[in-house]
Amino acid sequence: MTIQDFPRPAEHPLDVLRAARNMCGEAGGCALIFISGTEGGAMRATGAVMAVSATGDHAGYLSAGCIDSDVKIHAVAAIKSGKLTRLRYGNGSPFIDIKLPCGGAIDLIICPRPSPDTLDWAIQCLEQRTEIWLTLDSDGAMIRATPSAPQKLHLASATGRH
Repeated sequence: MTIQDFPRPAEHPLDVLRAARNMCGEAGGCALIFISGTEGGAMRATGAVMAVSATGDHAGYLSAGCIDSDVKIHAVAAIKSGKLTRLRYGNGSPFIDIKLPCGGAIDLIICPRPSPDTLDWAIQCLEQRTEIWLTLDSDGAMIRATPSAPQKLHLASATGRH
């Protein structure tokens, strides 16, 4: 299976995580980018996810196109550095040249080089239509979490909502 086998834009977390798992096997790995918060109107909800490979290929989307290209640039840089990255677009963003048509703000977390084991677990859970909870450890690595964990990201498969 190749990245081209995944529909673009992939919207469902399961599709994006499958693509990310495929990207993990490629040279350089990948990053997962999650919407961690929104203010005002937003195309996608908190928890929406996008995967980006070290070469800039991607699955999923975070906006109607107003930030996704820039996000890919930051994701590739995060893959190279191996460091968790937080970004804000829209109101209060340092990127004054990127405006959100909705007038709000989007906060993102870029998690470089997710663990293949964690991705396999998440994919298996979503295939079984089970909710998953993810959190970040002190080094920024994405790990399994419980519903009561602080700083958690929640992905629900059953309804297709994020």
